[in-house]
Amino acid sequence: METYIPAASPLPLPAPGSFFWVLLLVTFWFHFLAVQVLLGTLIITLVESVSGKPRDQVMEGLKRLPVIMAFVINLGIPPLLFLQLLYAPFFYTSSVLMGIPWLLTIPLLIVCYGCLYLARYTRHEGRIPLWLVISLASGLTIAYFFSNNVTWMLKPETWAAAYQSNPLGAHLYPTPGDVIFRWLWAIAPAVTVVAAWLHKSRAWGWVTVVLGGAGGWLFRQHLGAQADAAHRLFLIDFALLAALVVVLVAIRPAGLFYRLLALWAVVKVVVMVALRDAVRRGALEGHQRLADLPVQTNWSVVVCFLAVLVIGLYTLVWMYRRGKEGLAL
Repeated sequence: METYIPAASPLPLPAPGSFFWVLLLVTFWFHFLAVQVLLGTLIITLVESVSGKPRDQVMEGLKRLPVIMAFVINLGIPPLLFLQLLYAPFFYTSSVLMGIPWLLTIPLLIVCYGCLYLARYTRHEGRIPLWLVISLASGLTIAYFFSNNVTWMLKPETWAAAYQSNPLGAHLYPTPGDVIFRWLWAIAPAVTVVAAWLHKSRAWGWVTVVLGGAGGWLFRQHLGAQADAAHRLFLIDFALLAALVVVLVAIRPAGLFYRLLALWAVVKVVVMVALRDAVRRGALEGHQRLADLPVQTNWSVVVCFLAVLVIGLYTLVWMYRRGKEGLAL
């Protein structure tokens, strides 16, 4: 079957593909964790603001949100660039097919970010839930568009029919279930990650169990044969949900509970990043292997890049420390 996959760039990589693949996974882990913290803080703060919680408790999450958003954006750029570098023919095509929704992520990001500041600094407390709802809706929509894009890139056999039906670039993936369940599985841990960080109610863990379990199982079913490449990781993912149930039910001392919950959150995000990568590599293996990408090693470029990366990471740490001092994080 003709799939109309564009030719890969003739320019060789300055280092082996495996080098950039490791960087993709590491940087995406940081970004994905930041996204979980942002969405989880938004959801929990919104619920607290409409349920009559004390102002101090609401402000605990609210004052962190603009800083968290800055980390989400800055930590999202490196994995996006590495994804484009390694999978350009696929990611570029999927972005073109859904060009209009994809470009809408920028104004949605501005709205999401702006409403966080409006909620944080408004003098009218009654408007806080409104700004948080708009920000949360924008953030969830961006995540949904990303899920559409990465689903499109794994299905080259669907590109021709979509483009021939409408070349305008307004497509979302034609099978909504494939995207919705992936999206639901991806955002389900958010409230538990934040509950571990800010020591919130253990009830938030049950939200992750229900949404993550249902979303993960349906996500796997809709992947079909593509799930075979990540079969063991799916089993580990389900085992982690079972472990979360044990922690929620059996661990009563608060200190031990929140330490175990934090450990669970870190491991969970690691497994989710690895699972997504396994599905991607399994789906595209018949079309492209990272080992086959042209390479012309240029260590001066690699060293310069690593130096910039280290400086960037230091800058993020500096931002966090200054934010922690200025906003009493």
